[in-house]
Amino acid sequence: MNRLHRLAALALAAALALPHAALAAPGDSECIWRNLQGDGLNAYLAAAESNSATPNPTDFISIEQLSTALDTCKIADKDVGAAGGAFGAFTQRKVAESALLKSSGASPTVLDKAWKRIDPALARQVGVAIAQSKFDPAAQKQLEQAVAQFQADFTQPLEEKMAARYVLARADQEYLETLF
Repeated sequence: MNRLHRLAALALAAALALPHAALAAPGDSECIWRNLQGDGLNAYLAAAESNSATPNPTDFISIEQLSTALDTCKIADKDVGAAGGAFGAFTQRKVAESALLKSSGASPTVLDKAWKRIDPALARQVGVAIAQSKFDPAAQKQLEQAVAQFQADFTQPLEEKMAARYVLARADQEYLETLF
């Protein structure tokens, strides 16, 4: 796969899924995020938060920036699809996280702790359903259970749509990270 196709695949996967430089560990979609910090990423987040439709990251992040991030993170050609999907899910997670932090006053640590309350098998089932585009009534019930577990210890209920978006995105991200 040539470099342009590789970048296009990552950008497409990120668009559909929707600190400092550091090397990636296997399955580390955050490496791409860390290597894209800057005005473009901030503009993308702002647009995603203020819009019901997910904007295309390539409208905010240049191909050159993506190329540099892929190189720095040592994403192999064979892993571009999974890495792109995980990165796309991670961007959706960051959008939901930002909205939840603003609306609830919680910290990222509190959200991470709430995520860890979800039964790992249940989170994986939700992630697999999203990644495989098989979101049937059984998967919907699993999502509802996961969101309930996520929200269990908050004294004020979280905004349901953003809580579900966070759980969906993080489950998808964590599942896809097992593929590269």
